[in-house]
Amino acid sequence: MYEVCVTFYMRVKQVITTFSKGYSQVLLQNNVVSGLFFFLATGIASFNMGHPEILYFSAISAALSPFFAWCLRYPDEEINEGIWGYNAVLYGIACGMVVPVSVSGITVLIVGILGIVLFTPLLSSVLRGLPVLTAPFIIATWLLHSGIMPHDMSVPSGEGAGSVLLKNYPVAFSGNFMEIFMFPDAVGGILVMLGLLAGSRKLLMITVVASFLSVVVSFCIPELSPDKISAGLYGYNAILTAVAVYAFAGDNQFDNIFLGCGAIILAFIIPVLIGPLIPVPLLTSPFVISTWLYILAQRRCMSSHI
Repeated sequence: MYEVCVTFYMRVKQVITTFSKGYSQVLLQNNVVSGLFFFLATGIASFNMGHPEILYFSAISAALSPFFAWCLRYPDEEINEGIWGYNAVLYGIACGMVVPVSVSGITVLIVGILGIVLFTPLLSSVLRGLPVLTAPFIIATWLLHSGIMPHDMSVPSGEGAGSVLLKNYPVAFSGNFMEIFMFPDAVGGILVMLGLLAGSRKLLMITVVASFLSVVVSFCIPELSPDKISAGLYGYNAILTAVAVYAFAGDNQFDNIFLGCGAIILAFIIPVLIGPLIPVPLLTSPFVISTWLYILAQRRCMSSHI
């Protein structure tokens, strides 16, 4: 009986760990506590907006995606570390914002999750060593936005969305962190910061600087809407790129600083210059593009030093 209880406990613990890391890996963190903070932030933000179904959809995604990966016999280590959960979590949040809680809505969610799990290995082979990052989520959500799955991608209105204030620097600073999960919620942003703190104090400081600078520069550009700045729309990609620079940093400190700053600046510039010109939401594509260029430039610098 004791052995049965121990086995059951270990399995439950593993399920919770995998579920939590599906959230933590959104910010490249292999940390259960970070994931729990991100999950809590998602829950609070979705309820503040008056749309708890967003949390439900993301939770279903965090559970189903590793299950599909397990059924397809993907590596257990990757499943346990949340590698097969984070893109689905983001897709689940996007679905929760635009599809109804119905049979058709759940079908769209499940089909998208399965598509992400099946498509990611193919994309990984095409990228030849570059990390897929959030590219599967971006592609799946763009398909959701297109005629394949026609739905309006506008963020639902609610108390959370209505709390955005003109030129509110603290709200914009915190909102940058929560906008990573597609929510304009300052309280959720604080929880995301606490999740990063649980992973690394140094990483938190780097992202704080990135968020602060993006807010200051954004408010200095007259063409940018103060409401959108306060919602975090011009800062979250810079934060994600700062996390990636920290995660993929090489041995040469000078190259890391020079190339890393360039990548973060590019992640900020892309939404400002290109965002208004395209008919689909940018989502985390500036982060993905900037990080890929950073890694490629880093490899080139390393080869030139040999």
